[in-house]
Amino acid sequence: MNSVCQLGSLEKEIMDIMWHECPCSVRDVCTKIQANREVAYTTIMTVMGRLVEKGVLCREKKGKAHVYRVCTSRKDMARFEIDNFFSTLFECYESDGVLALQEEVSKLSKEKQEVLRNIFQK
Repeated sequence: MNSVCQLGSLEKEIMDIMWHECPCSVRDVCTKIQANREVAYTTIMTVMGRLVEKGVLCREKKGKAHVYRVCTSRKDMARFEIDNFFSTLFECYESDGVLALQEEVSKLSKEKQEVLRNIFQK
């Protein structure tokens, strides 16, 4: 996975499909997405190609089509995004970032706040 790997909304939607139904062709993914909204096949193909470039998907030729496989687990992707989040928070925003985080956590449900409290007490 590249160090600049952040996923956009369509990339996340594609990865959700891939994490559940790997391996897939572009057609497989396109059919799933088009069940809910209209997206061009070529758009899906381009985005999946970018996910290969980011190191999140792997592609291999099967006959005339390509088959895509997941190269990065959901857990590894989450770990990367969390690391990126904290790096940005502390390096770019310093104390303002910490205050903003505190305000956002206070808006969460009591249950979610308790989960976070338990995590940080370990």
